[in-house]
Amino acid sequence: MGNLSAAIQNALSSLQAHSTRHNATAHNVANVATTGFKRHGVQFASMVSDRMAPGDGVQAKPRIDYLPGVPIASGSQTDLAISGQGYFAVEGSDGSVLLTRSGAFQKDANGLLRDSSGRALLGYAGDGEGGALQPVQIDPAAESFSIGQDGRISVVGPDGTSRVAYTIPVGSVVGENGLEAVNGTAFQNGQASGDIQYNLAGNNGAGTVLSGFLESSNVDLAQETTDSMTTRHAYSANVATIRTADQMTQSLLDIKS
Repeated sequence: MGNLSAAIQNALSSLQAHSTRHNATAHNVANVATTGFKRHGVQFASMVSDRMAPGDGVQAKPRIDYLPGVPIASGSQTDLAISGQGYFAVEGSDGSVLLTRSGAFQKDANGLLRDSSGRALLGYAGDGEGGALQPVQIDPAAESFSIGQDGRISVVGPDGTSRVAYTIPVGSVVGENGLEAVNGTAFQNGQASGDIQYNLAGNNGAGTVLSGFLESSNVDLAQETTDSMTTRHAYSANVATIRTADQMTQSLLDIKS
């Protein structure tokens, strides 16, 4: 009955793998309208035992699709998107730097630009790059401000003079697939991704900054519907496999008895 046990084990592992895929699909559909959300998927891989014997089942490895979404005009000056490669840098709750393409920023009472999770946008003080990243803060007394495609934030003071108050850099990593997801829209670099490198927007392959735009999620509902149907059929097929193997096992036991 060893082969029948193996059949059941294979089917059970496949049920678990497809359950993981179903959860990813549900998560994607729920976040189809979430700004900057990156699609979650799974990669199926055959499991092999320590004895290197085939037929030990299948496992689902989570993965994230980092393809950019589409910039959509929002009409809000502090809404930002990146046209091209790269990420905004925001400050995590523990003071760490996180990367995101979700640029739904708003000014708080102190003029800090914060995303929907309360994380402050980070940039360099003044015109250009260099020095430590710090929270971008628009002087509440400023008459007006603008954000250029090069990431420079120009502020007009009460006296009518204009100056570059901050520069928003564009961050990137060598191993994008090695980023660690904090949630669906923010990521942390790690050993697999490498350190974060910062460039001025539009330089060295970095994308440009679009003020008044938000990046849509990269979820394709048609693809998610197809994946859901495939998962459902595979799940049903594996349940049928378990039932058949169980019936065959019971038949053998009846013969022995």
